[in-house]
Amino acid sequence: MEFKPGDYVATPNGNGYVAEIIEGQVLVDLTDGDHLRELFYPDQLMLMGE
Repeated sequence: MEFKPGDYVATPNGNGYVAEIIEGQVLVDLTDGDHLRELFYPDQLMLMGE
């Protein structure tokens, strides 16, 4: 699945918004918990509705 900045996604570590795509990985601003930024492979993510 292709993701783009601003997409709302579910990750193994909580939900968040795609910040950018870096060399095939997706940088996500997590909104659950400590509001961290983490890198994930696309197959670890699921697109969510707002």
